[in-house]
Amino acid sequence: MTLELDAPVRGNNLDPESLETRTATGKLVSFRYLAGALRRRRWLWMSIAVIGLLVGGAYHSVVPRTYAAYATIYMAHAPGTDDAIGMANDIALLDNTAVGRGAIALLGEPSLSPGKLLGKTPGVAVSDNVLTVTINGPSYKEAVRRVNAVTSAYLSFRDRQYNAQDNAIVSGLNKQIGFLTRQINVLTSSIGQVISGTNQLTQLVDQRSQDETEIANLQQTVQQDQLDTISVLKATRVLSAGSPIASSTLKLTLIASAMGLGAGLAIGLGIVILPALVSDKVRRREDVATILGTPVGLSLKPMSVETRPPRGRRRALKAVKIDPEQRRVVSYLRSRLERSGNRSVLAVAIDDTAVAAVSFLETARSVALEGKEVVLIDLTATHVLETMCGCEGEHVHRVPVNDTAAVTLFVPPPYLGPEDDRAPWQLSAERWQHADAVLALASVDLARGAWHLRGWNEAIVVLRTGRSTPQRISGTAQLLRAAGVRVASAILFDVDEDDESIGLLPAGSPWVNASLRDVPSMPPSWK
Repeated sequence: MTLELDAPVRGNNLDPESLETRTATGKLVSFRYLAGALRRRRWLWMSIAVIGLLVGGAYHSVVPRTYAAYATIYMAHAPGTDDAIGMANDIALLDNTAVGRGAIALLGEPSLSPGKLLGKTPGVAVSDNVLTVTINGPSYKEAVRRVNAVTSAYLSFRDRQYNAQDNAIVSGLNKQIGFLTRQINVLTSSIGQVISGTNQLTQLVDQRSQDETEIANLQQTVQQDQLDTISVLKATRVLSAGSPIASSTLKLTLIASAMGLGAGLAIGLGIVILPALVSDKVRRREDVATILGTPVGLSLKPMSVETRPPRGRRRALKAVKIDPEQRRVVSYLRSRLERSGNRSVLAVAIDDTAVAAVSFLETARSVALEGKEVVLIDLTATHVLETMCGCEGEHVHRVPVNDTAAVTLFVPPPYLGPEDDRAPWQLSAERWQHADAVLALASVDLARGAWHLRGWNEAIVVLRTGRSTPQRISGTAQLLRAAGVRVASAILFDVDEDDESIGLLPAGSPWVNASLRDVPSMPPSWK
């Protein structure tokens, strides 16, 4: 994965004369990368595989299994014909609607359709003269009964076709014999009227002799054709009547389960691997640091975070059970408060404000329990702090922690634009200028900019692994610097187990602690 940064900076200012392309040290797609994606989402593809296994195992419980029976027929063909061609014709005759209707009539089941009875391939040629007929049924007994009916109907249908063919040939030959016979009668009458010893008499006698020879040949052909037809029909016979094809129910269930497992596994792996191949979401600490231009100050393993708002209209910061990794965030925020000269911290959540809000509320609660004055400022687009505290309707809320301590929650009015001298949160800053700790959580809309955060010296960027694209992270950082806010560090949630980068920038990097000061009073996109 290659990440490009559009606007390099020198020191604290943007140098438009020395634009160059910065490339993050991303890693290309590899087996290890795909293995990591499979490990992260193993619950998904494993669940789909298990569902496929269960569906396959229960298939024969929902869909009744079919039983099969077979019969073997010896197929005789007329002398002088190609047996392979003859067998192909026999298979074509078997897969015929007329055969199905005849078998249904023998079975006495008019509700059964020919297609359902015969199936897709009712006959298979074992050799040029041996045909196997296989028919399914709801039971072994019924399958045997059906295959015998199909065999009988097929042989009857084939006999009719051969007899019809023979009758057509014999009829044509008999017509020709009748014509020659009439011609002989005419010749005989003519011979009686011609004077003996003449050439005409000789010619008539020769013509009659030829016609008589041709009639004899035709009669012999008729006899031979009838004999061939009789021999084909008599020689064609059933070698083995209907016999069941034994199959174990357990074996069928295991096969169906294996097929379901394979299908589920293939679908699950495809759902995980294909997005991993085409995704451009940032996953590595080093990439995040390079794009933001600041080190990743804190990275945390995946954790479970309760982000649901409290029930009812209760407004209080109660102690909640948080993950040990989340406590590291609280400690980090408290350390930033202690190192901050004005005891204030601004965090900008890029892709998940709720996860950052849990840490902020717990930090505010822990500081307030020490008897200090704490102010929370909700600068998020969704007012997540206000929602999770159960507050609404006012700009300033007093949220109790216990009987003696409370936290002030300030939700500024909507910010209309950068033409205002002071952002809405600054208008009430006099109220908490003597507060012991000020915690602000914000979000940035790439279309509107970060001008509502003017006045803050620095910010911590909070994001989750694999949630944001390089363009979104880079755009947020550039908008913060355009508003005069230095990106101090980053907090990265849900770090991959296979991420071996450290998230620190090289010494002397022009991106370290970079900020923009020469910015217009209104960004070009704000029109």
